[in-house]
Amino acid sequence: MTTPTKRRQRFSRRTPAREIWITDRVLSILRGLARFRFLTIDQIITLLDIEQKVYALPPVSRQKVSRLLADLYDANYVERVLGPVTNLTEFSAVHRMPTTYALAQNGAHQLAGTDHLSIDHLDWHLKNRRVGSLHIDHTIGVADFVLAFLAASKEHGLQLIDHYDLVPYLPPTARDTKALTLSVSIDGIEYTRRPDRLLAMSDGAGRRPYLVHEWHSGEMPNRRDPGALWRGHRQTNFADKIWIYWQARTADAFKAAWGTNDVRILTVTASDESIVNLSRQVARITERPLTKLFLFTTPARLFRDGPLASIWYAPQLAFDNALLRYSVKALHAATPISILDPTSTGRS
Repeated sequence: MTTPTKRRQRFSRRTPAREIWITDRVLSILRGLARFRFLTIDQIITLLDIEQKVYALPPVSRQKVSRLLADLYDANYVERVLGPVTNLTEFSAVHRMPTTYALAQNGAHQLAGTDHLSIDHLDWHLKNRRVGSLHIDHTIGVADFVLAFLAASKEHGLQLIDHYDLVPYLPPTARDTKALTLSVSIDGIEYTRRPDRLLAMSDGAGRRPYLVHEWHSGEMPNRRDPGALWRGHRQTNFADKIWIYWQARTADAFKAAWGTNDVRILTVTASDESIVNLSRQVARITERPLTKLFLFTTPARLFRDGPLASIWYAPQLAFDNALLRYSVKALHAATPISILDPTSTGRS
């Protein structure tokens, strides 16, 4: 009679751990986690496959990557975290989610030695334990966006410059920033906004517009609840982001912080209904319904067609001229645009 194999617990490390050989693939995984903070196993495989395509190599084996991640987890190079949970009462849903990974202490030490990143002084075990499910969900969404852009830019022969890699291109006075924070002063009060991601693409002849990304999962309200302050907390809302970006455009703060006024705010939001609501907010706040500074799409379009396809909607595309209001019907009747289209400028 054969003895059934005992299934290994996902969050239980095997001791003693196997010896880890620091290969190029190991370094790619650690660098990806350092760059994005959290990645699911699916995203790690996507990142490795993008690298494979660059060198005309076949896709990676999911089974081999899974085993490598298990060895890295046992050796404390990576950490497994409880990924986004939308319904805490549905315990079985936790087991169906892809495993989510973060950098662990030994991985930080490795990158400090090979890449000279000053991250090994942090307590990564404590840092990973303090992160909540909503933050992980948001971070994974941003990583999905960047990975989609990375894959699409490779296919179009473009170079993607991602976030902190943009620092050398910034004006000299802004190069000491660690967060690429946008700042604008209105009536003596300073307002700041840290983009979820700042990207740029280059075709060899020069950089294209800066792409400011915001991932709007739907958890953040579109407008401030008037009763929020009475309940004793400051409520964040997406209308604040729209207002700050618009004021920054008006005050030439993009030029001061990032060296260019050619900027687009790309927001990935949950649904077409959300696109309509955010378009209405843009028109209300900017009083410029024809602006193409703000562009919107949904995750379904992003992952189905890619970020460089015609998947983006400017606010005016959601406006129904017959009914004089914003509607999903008008959005569906409109033709979305591509950010590669030179006529879709953000300066209008």
